Amino acid sequence: MINSLILMLAAAVFFYGNGSTGEASPASLFDAYDLIRDLVGQGAATLFAIALLSAGQSSSIIATVAGQAVCEGFIQWRVSPVTRRLLTRLLAIIPSMAVAIGVGRAGVDTLLVASQVVLSIVLPFITFPLLWCTASKEIMKVRKLRRADAVEDEGTVTAVELPAAVDTKGEDVGAASPATAREAEEADGGEWVDYSNNKLTIVVGGLIWLVVVAANVYAIVELGMGNV
Repeated sequence: MINSLILMLAAAVFFYGNGSTGEASPASLFDAYDLIRDLVGQGAATLFAIALLSAGQSSSIIATVAGQAVCEGFIQWRVSPVTRRLLTRLLAIIPSMAVAIGVGRAGVDTLLVASQVVLSIVLPFITFPLLWCTASKEIMKVRKLRRADAVEDEGTVTAVELPAAVDTKGEDVGAASPATAREAEEADGGEWVDYSNNKLTIVVGGLIWLVVVAANVYAIVELGMGNV
């Protein structure tokens, strides 16, 4: 919602140009604030600024949590919460503060536009794996916990450890591998819950992805031709 409002307000500033001159000029974040203040009031402009700041903090928190999940779940790298939050906040704040102090409003506008361009170019490469994985029934399939496999203890449910695998001679060969465990559960009649996207969601997501890719290609071509 915040991004949509920024886009609409910036478009309004760009459309109307610089007042009586009638010349269109690139819209900045400060122009959006001034537009709200002049047309709606100071209170609305202040709320817009607070909402924008809150949206930025939300994005920063989400990025921190996502980085934590990747580090701990994929590369087994654990960092204390204090160190992790301090590093991520400094990486986010120091460049912005340096540009704001050294260059001023023009630098903030340039940094904002540059960051949005980079994000728009990277977006298709991020969303495609997401669309692919969420459309896969094999990846999004989760075994339904049976009553015999769970023990209720003060409102918590704990899964029972899978039995060890046994070879054809009846000898214990240790814990079952994920593939062996899944085959054994399926053979034992275990139920699976499918959380993958339905066909309509896949089609809509694919169309949106194609629109984003087309817009990026158009913007890059226009930039390369010097039309932007």
